[in-house]
Amino acid sequence: MGILPTCKVCTEEAPESPQHFLLECPLAKRAWEAFYHIWQKWGAPNDIILSWPFVLLGEAVFEREDDPPGVQGYHVGGFSYIRQPLDILRSFILYFLWTERCRKHFDNQYSSRKILQQAWVATVQVGMATWKAINSLRSSRDPSIQDKIDQAFKAEWCHLGIFGVDCVTIVWCFLPPLYFLDFFNV
Repeated sequence: MGILPTCKVCTEEAPESPQHFLLECPLAKRAWEAFYHIWQKWGAPNDIILSWPFVLLGEAVFEREDDPPGVQGYHVGGFSYIRQPLDILRSFILYFLWTERCRKHFDNQYSSRKILQQAWVATVQVGMATWKAINSLRSSRDPSIQDKIDQAFKAEWCHLGIFGVDCVTIVWCFLPPLYFLDFFNV
């Protein structure tokens, strides 16, 4: 087996492997620190370790003590759901870490802040598309079932006003919280 080339993004002269670039590279670590900060603000367990299996596969399914009435565990009124926004954000951070790595390789440009901004906007767009799909079927559902679906969705996407705010309709937060982007204000 040959020698792996060194990472073109960091200055550690580490071998450029997927694990290095997506988790161990100092710039990737900063993206995961920002994610972990959102994870903690969300009320997720603090004992999650940013490991290779976590980053690659995600573990953003958990229970909160402050779930609204009727929203507990993984089921709401018989409908199964997972806590999606954090897992979607995690996936987009991976994706944009990779695209920025390619941009560095081919164009010699790299923006850590851009990774977080793009991951945030893409995550909010997924939430918006899902909410649009839920609403497009509204007239064909029993109102009590629709209320449970709405409640489950808003419990996820509007939790603490991080991705959206529940008003009469959802007001989406296209700008990430400053504490999320401040990880790259060095």
